[in-house]
Amino acid sequence: MGRNAAVDFQTRSDWQSDKESIEQSIALFERELKGVEEQMSKLSTNSSQADKERAQTEAAIKASNDSLEPAQKFAAPLKWT
Repeated sequence: MGRNAAVDFQTRSDWQSDKESIEQSIALFERELKGVEEQMSKLSTNSSQADKERAQTEAAIKASNDSLEPAQKFAAPLKWT
């Protein structure tokens, strides 16, 4: 009977050790996942900002081209050939 109690205690001790290891692994994975989520959020923000700046630049180029066109039409007959 004493031997079974020792085996049960060892089994419980092993189980408790395994449980603690698993809990530590879970905590580590949760920290890593949080870090990945933060990086994804930053990348998404950077991407959105880049898209916004690209749209502003394209609009500025179009406005420049639109205002340049009348001046080019006016100047075309004045070119020295």
